[in-house]
Amino acid sequence: MCQTLAVNDQPIKIDSDWVRIDVESIEVGEPQADGMLPFRVRFSNARYKLQEDGSVLDIQTNDVFPAEVWESAVRQMLDALANGSTVESPKRWDLHERLQERWDAIGEALDQPESIEDPQSMENPLADLVGSEVAVAALCIDLVGSTQLQASNPDAYGRIVPLLLRELAEVVGDFGGVIVNFTGDGLIAAFDGEGISIAACDAAVHAASVMVTVVYTALNTQLERHGLPAVDIRIGADASEASVRVVGSAASRTQPDVYGMALTMAAKIQAVGTPGEVWIGERLHGHLHVSNQVTCVPVEPPASWRFVNGGNRAYRLFSVPVRSWVARAEAA
Repeated sequence: MCQTLAVNDQPIKIDSDWVRIDVESIEVGEPQADGMLPFRVRFSNARYKLQEDGSVLDIQTNDVFPAEVWESAVRQMLDALANGSTVESPKRWDLHERLQERWDAIGEALDQPESIEDPQSMENPLADLVGSEVAVAALCIDLVGSTQLQASNPDAYGRIVPLLLRELAEVVGDFGGVIVNFTGDGLIAAFDGEGISIAACDAAVHAASVMVTVVYTALNTQLERHGLPAVDIRIGADASEASVRVVGSAASRTQPDVYGMALTMAAKIQAVGTPGEVWIGERLHGHLHVSNQVTCVPVEPPASWRFVNGGNRAYRLFSVPVRSWVARAEAA
């Protein structure tokens, strides 16, 4: 009789090639007389297609892994399991508890505005990565209608924006990301991993979904309770390789910054997105676990969208079902 084990999806490095293995199940047989332990691995048919030459096509990303690379990756995975290696699951993230914490903190900050200006360390977590190449999933978040709000109600704008940025930054930290830049009344955040890793992509989309939940529940209800206007946000996200460099001048200011298409595309996607939704690019979508991909809905960008992929086809965009992803974050 075989036992079916749940397996956490993780990227496996084979020299310079990365193989993302989406496993539906692993059946472990009874030990044999020679001490061998048989495995039967069921890979995701929704993601992989075996080619005639023995290579494996990733249907989602169009990456093709030579047979020897795929076999080596699978062998490493099975060896790790056979040796008792496990992947540590993230700690449970209790959405209801976290929302209550943020509700209380937002209310306190609105009751005592001076408490918003908490001293922060000037240390930049990007400093240790200067000069390196990284792979990131990037988020760009913007306050919708900020110019009109600032012009029509500058006092409200001055109270809302620091609080909004603090709440967004709290969520980024919850999911292990870093703030690359604050952009006036928005921000750009990055989640890094070796290769375009599922961990980074999942973290970015989870964080974006929770941001929407925090803003439209805890923040907006407290704003209205204190006689301030509710706000809308747009979020765009994508993934790519990137580099970390120092920018600026010692005569005024220097800081680490991240350069890569993920950040550029996240900003472009955010600009055409729908308020209250999370839109992601096809590269990030392609590196999500297949069980998460199927929940995302293709969206039609406006006629002004001019970005194409390598095949000269319009670069595809997807909307993330926020409630579904928030539920995953809570149950992790």
